[in-house]
Parts: sequence; C-alpha cells; structure tokens
Amino acid sequence: MRHRILNITAIIAIMAFSASVCQAQFQLVNPSFESWESTAANAKPTGWSSFPQSDGSFASLASTPQHYQRNGGRPGHSGSKYLTIYTRSILGIKANGNMTTGRIHAGSMSASNANNYNYTSRSSSYNHPFTGHPDSMYVWASFYAQNASSHAAIKAYIHGDSDFKDPNDTTDHNSFCAKASTEFARTTSSATTPQWVHLQMPFEYIGTTSANYVLMSMATNATPGGGSANDSLSVDDIEFIYSAWLDSISLDGEPLADFDRSVLDYSRSYPTLADLNAVSVVVTTQSLYATAALSDAWLNDTTRLFSIEVTSEDSLTVKTYTLTLTAPQPVFDCPAPDSVYLLDLNPTDVRFSWTFSADDSMALNTPFRVLVTSSADTVFDEERYLAEFTSVADLMPNTSYTACVYTLCDSLHASEAACLSFTTPENEEPTAIEAVTSESWSIYPNPATDQVQITGRTAIEEVRITNLVGQAILTLTPSQRSTQFSTKELPAGLYIVSIRTAESLTTKRLTVMRD
Repeated sequence: MRHRILNITAIIAIMAFSASVCQAQFQLVNPSFESWESTAANAKPTGWSSFPQSDGSFASLASTPQHYQRNGGRPGHSGSKYLTIYTRSILGIKANGNMTTGRIHAGSMSASNANNYNYTSRSSSYNHPFTGHPDSMYVWASFYAQNASSHAAIKAYIHGDSDFKDPNDTTDHNSFCAKASTEFARTTSSATTPQWVHLQMPFEYIGTTSANYVLMSMATNATPGGGSANDSLSVDDIEFIYSAWLDSISLDGEPLADFDRSVLDYSRSYPTLADLNAVSVVVTTQSLYATAALSDAWLNDTTRLFSIEVTSEDSLTVKTYTLTLTAPQPVFDCPAPDSVYLLDLNPTDVRFSWTFSADDSMALNTPFRVLVTSSADTVFDEERYLAEFTSVADLMPNTSYTACVYTLCDSLHASEAACLSFTTPENEEPTAIEAVTSESWSIYPNPATDQVQITGRTAIEEVRITNLVGQAILTLTPSQRSTQFSTKELPAGLYIVSIRTAESLTTKRLTVMRD
C-alpha cells in the first residue's frame, strides 16, 4: 500500500467526498450474492458471469452452468443466499468452476492455453467500473476438494482503461494498478457440509495504471485443469476495506518511538511553553487516498491538544488520533500596572493613563495590553511599550465601559489587570469633567527649575506627578485651591501633572530644566 505524508502544522488538506458518490465505484456489485437473474438454481448472479456468458471459439462447449444459487450463508450472515461454483469433466478434461466480474474467453480445449482467460470486456456489459483504492479484500469462503493438496484461488485486479486479461496480463505492471489474491487448501472434507473461513487479502499497489475497472475471478483450482470433478468453492460477502489508519506521527521531525497504528491516543511533555507553542506535527497515512484533518486547541495555559481525524477513501470509516502535549507553568516576575486614571471623558471618547511602579529599565522594555470593552463587544485592543496617554474615540454616549491594562509577561501570559470603569455622558448634558478644562489651572513656572506653584478655582484633592512611562514621582493632597512642590531633585525632562478635584480630573505637562 502506498503512503501519503501530510504536514499538518497549519492545516491538512481535506479531499471532499459527495454523499451521492456511486458505491459501485468502491465496492463490487452484488458482493453478497443476494441478487440473481431468476430463481433457478443455476441462474446468473447479478453483476457476475460464468461459462454460459463466455465467448471464444470453444464457448459452445463451455456453455453449461457450473454454479449454484444456494440458500444460507456464512456464520453471522444477514442475507439468505450464497454462491457455489464446481468443477466438471468435459470430454475427459476437467473444467474448473469459474466466476468473474468480467467475461470468460474460451479459446482452447487445453485448460492452460493462453487463449483461455477472464477479461474485462469494455464493449459489452461484462465489466465492472471501479475507482477505489482499497487497502485489502475480505472474503468468506468454504472449499471442498477430493484431494487435500488442491488449492482454490480468489483474486482481484484493479486496472486502467483496458480490456485486462487474467492471467495473461498479471505479470505486466503497466497493465494494472493493484492486486489482491490468495490460494487456499480445502476447508471441509465434506461436499455437503460447508466450513466457512474469513479470508483477508491485502492489495499490493505495484502497478502503474489508474483505477478504472476491477476484474475479480474465483476458481475451484489455482491450476487450470487441476483438481477433481465435483470440487466446489462457496463464496459469500466480499468486501473491500479502505484504510483510515496512520502509519506514523512525528513531532518536530522526530517519529514517535512508541507509535502503533491501532493506538489512537498519545501524550508528550515539553520543557517550556515556547517549545510547546512551536510544535509541528507530521503524519503518514497508511493509504495514499485516505484524508486527514487537524484540530489544534489549547485546553489551558499549559496543555495543547492535536486531534487528527483520518477518513477512508470511501468516507465510511473515520479514526481519530489525539496528541496531548503539555509544558510546566513558567515561573516569572510579572508585575501588574498599579492604577488606571481617567484624564478626560466626553460622550464619544475618553483619555486615560496608568502607572507602573517597576524599575525604569523594565518599564521601558515591557509591553502592555490596553483593552476597552463594553457589555456588547471590544472597542479597543492594542499593545503599548510605554505607560502613556491612551485616547479612545467613537464610543457610544451614555454607555458603560471598562478600561483594563495588562503587563504582557511573555507570548502566552499576562499579569493581573488594573481596570477602570466609566460611563460616557449623554450628548445633551456634558459632565463636570468636560466643563473643567486645562485652562482653568495655572502651573507656574513652566518650564521649572526649583519650585512649581499650582493654582485653580476649586479645592484640589490630589496632585500626582508621573514620568512618561507612568511611574508616580510625587503625590500631594493639599485640600485647597493651590499648592506647590519642589522640582530640585527631579531629572530634567517632561512630566505629567494630574490634578483631581471632587468634580474633575485634569492633566497638564510640566517641563523641568537644568542649567
């Protein structure tokens, strides 16, 4: 059986099969011999032919039926009939029982002559179109022979668009696609007491043609003219089996050492989450014509599940393999942002910032995720590398929102969030935050070198001075309309001054200079 290799790191290609595909292309017509052209004991089984349908110069001598329509069947059989073929003597020459999906050509009185063969007759009804690529063929059979050394034969050839002949073309690999065959000794010593055996024959894909037809033949002796008169072969329930197995699974280029196609579930562990996140999977299907589909899901922060669903060519068999891959929970120091501060609020937009108390080097190199959501959906989701002002527009008036900031610890994990909930005002009724503008406050001098005076029109509840990465430098709670603070110890640079009152939150920029 040829193999198909699939790299399923992303998506495995899936061949689509229509539910209306003719089943005759994947199985034989009348494989259980339940359908016959009449009720006569020697009637022709539908889809099959024997000596009465033969052609060739000696067809008239071989026109006597050598088969029976039998009642019953193999153990567990759900039908009511089966086929029996038998050997008879014609002018002292033994003619083996023969049944085929094609046509018998009787061209010689010598049983072993090359002019005697079974063949696919494309110009008549004695052919069996077939496009499948089965893995094996199962047949129930009972064989009686007078001589214990006799062997019956059952074989099938999948071939291309030609009048393939058996046995004439069976050694020419350019004449067929695949073959399955068996020769077996008698299973019973009594002609009247069947002893059924279940024969399983793998298909060998050793030919070069496409699959267009199947030629199946059954004979009471593997040697033409061999055996004895009245040897008989009974056959029931022929089935082509289509593989839905894998032949191998590889992770990151390394085959699973303990892989067994009949074992469907596997697990592996990885040293880090980064290794787990980078896993690639490669599988080899037993059949070239089986298809596979991959489902890849994270069950939790440290567990990843690959599910590989393999479907047989005839779409009737599905097997699912699973790979459960895990990695240990990483240990890391991932500080969360301290607080989120509302800077300005309007009916359709908001400005806010956040503080982060970690050291400067970490703050400058740590990404943050900024997320703004409403009860209906996410309205803002971006990554930032500084604790900075964030402006979100196109909000809905009179709507509740939540703004959250996370520290991104690695590619898979984030810190606890610092969040702020707010409700946008109605368009018709601006809030106090809108009424108090930055012009209502005086910060003098600006730029500053030694000291700064803040003066406004209402009592100040809190003044917070932060640097551009959001770190709090100084916090004052004056509870009066003005306050002052020293800038002597501050490095030169730009700072944010947040002024909070009972009615508003206003921000202004302060520049500190040094001689």
